[in-house]
Amino acid sequence: MHEQADSHYQMGVRIAAILDPLEEDGRYGRRLIPELCKQLKQKYPGAPGIRVIQYMRKFPRVYRPDQIHPELSWSHYCVLLSIEDDQLRRTI
Repeated sequence: MHEQADSHYQMGVRIAAILDPLEEDGRYGRRLIPELCKQLKQKYPGAPGIRVIQYMRKFPRVYRPDQIHPELSWSHYCVLLSIEDDQLRRTI
């Protein structure tokens, strides 16, 4: 697996583990990722933006670790994750 893709995959697993239960409770909803982003940027000025965090969270939902190709970078996966149609994404 590409090193950066691997680290973003692991971050996605962690983000989902924290945010998913909160969203299921209905306590926070759409404010979770923007608030997480805001807090990260305050602490770490180079922290990723909302879209990247959304892609990180989506990454482990869409791909299993054995489906991640070492030839593809995180940028490639961001493009693929932007495709909402699962069937279309699989054909690319």
